[in-house]
Amino acid sequence: MKYTVTVTTAHGCQANADVTIALGCSEKAVHIPNAFSPNHDGNNDYFYPVGSGVKIIRYFQVYSRWGQLLYSKKDMPANDQSWGWDGTFGGVIQPVGTYVYMVGVECFTGENFVLKGTVELLR
Repeated sequence: MKYTVTVTTAHGCQANADVTIALGCSEKAVHIPNAFSPNHDGNNDYFYPVGSGVKIIRYFQVYSRWGQLLYSKKDMPANDQSWGWDGTFGGVIQPVGTYVYMVGVECFTGENFVLKGTVELLR
């Protein structure tokens, strides 16, 4: 989007400038942590996607190493820990280990992409 900014001094002198703002969203603009520690100490207690230019997280899923779906959210905001996984399944604390995630991202620019990877649950 292009905007024109006009500034006027107290003496009536004017200056104009054009500013172009582009929303950026790409796989590089979305950060998925590679570890978290849900030990209720207030630091890294939730696992969730963080990014800029993200309109919505279409889906966020966490699986055990055997492929069992442990956590699933749809149409969630990015950057909101209240939507994140707390390291439990059915109220049961999950063991330390490696878990698999899939995240479907929709950008304000209309781009869509999927991020997949692993996260370490630490205690």
